[in-house]
Amino acid sequence: MVTDFDNDSGAVADSVAEALKSVRGLSVRRVGGGCGVVDDAEVLPTTLAEATRLARRGGLSRSAHAVIFGQVQGTTVRLRFVPTVLEADSGFSTLFPGDFLDLPWPFGERADLIAACAVAALSCTVEGARKHRLDRLRGLMSAADRQCQALAGGGPAHAAASASLCYAAMVAEIGFRQDEPELLRQALEIIRAALAKGKDHLTSAQVAAARIRFGDIQLKFGADDRSNDLLEEAAHHFRLAADVFTLETFPEEYALLRAQAARALHRLGASSGKTTVMKEAVQSYFDASKVWTKALYPDRWAEMQQGMGAVMSHLGEFSGNPEILGRACKIFEGAAEIWSKEKAPRRWAGLMNNIGACRFAQGKRSGDLPVLREASDSFARALEVYTALGMNRNVFVTQKNLARVDRLISVQEGRE
Repeated sequence: MVTDFDNDSGAVADSVAEALKSVRGLSVRRVGGGCGVVDDAEVLPTTLAEATRLARRGGLSRSAHAVIFGQVQGTTVRLRFVPTVLEADSGFSTLFPGDFLDLPWPFGERADLIAACAVAALSCTVEGARKHRLDRLRGLMSAADRQCQALAGGGPAHAAASASLCYAAMVAEIGFRQDEPELLRQALEIIRAALAKGKDHLTSAQVAAARIRFGDIQLKFGADDRSNDLLEEAAHHFRLAADVFTLETFPEEYALLRAQAARALHRLGASSGKTTVMKEAVQSYFDASKVWTKALYPDRWAEMQQGMGAVMSHLGEFSGNPEILGRACKIFEGAAEIWSKEKAPRRWAGLMNNIGACRFAQGKRSGDLPVLREASDSFARALEVYTALGMNRNVFVTQKNLARVDRLISVQEGRE
């Protein structure tokens, strides 16, 4: 959806809509009305937040997947691309509210960048739609790269940097979806270079958006390589970005940032055994669940509960605190109200397995037979689903855990 642009008689917005018609499979709607003026000098981008809310509200009311708006500034047009729904995928790389293009008017060949950014901004909540977006994006990348190079060779430094940051999002998107580490490394280098070249002119929201993407890539590399340094760096970028995309201004972006920080800290805590890191991970999951509530975002809420419970189970085992393990079980049970055996058997089985592990850890220390029997029952429930789904590796691991619990139960029964 393309709205009116500030300081435009209509010609710029019409030209943007025309540029998008060349993208196969993309439906373009030109609507009247704007999203307000954005003051990019703000450190805390409140006017950008309001414009983003208006764009999303208008886009959702018209079933649009992205909204394009902006303003004319002399002979330059600032274009913003807002996904109407923020994806909660842990490997996200679509455009963020801080991203924008500064293009000379008239656009000429630079319009290729508009088409690529529009596709990159499309919100896709299911895997099939993401595949279609990826296919379209790959077809637009070469032209977008040429126009970024042209801006770098003959345009203002901030315009070239802004375009490069948007292009890095596209490279990262393909890298994540196709699991190509070299593309992700390329995206990192593009981001580094753009931040260096445009450091005196980039807005706080642009830098925050770049940090999000940088942190997301470092999180993947840190998880794949089991690198505590990369995981800590990722969490650091997510924390700083959340200082710009705050709970009050950008609640959905804030929730996503807290969720990403939680994932990084979760892995870091499990690897390092540091209780301070584990506690921060729990708090980060909790912060995200304050926005992604059980009523409004049940699946995202359940995912945060699962993560929170998993960290608490690590913390409980590491500290030897049975109370923390008990609280973790309650959290898993709450998530099971959303991920029930009937609706989400695989996820439900995972929750049962986690409850079994927590109860087993409690029972090993206390020798409490009811607790051990609950562990056995939970493992058995998980095993039933894993067997039915043919998840052989999970079957093997769960069978071993079940056997360990049952042996301990036999020992304890023999003592009574």
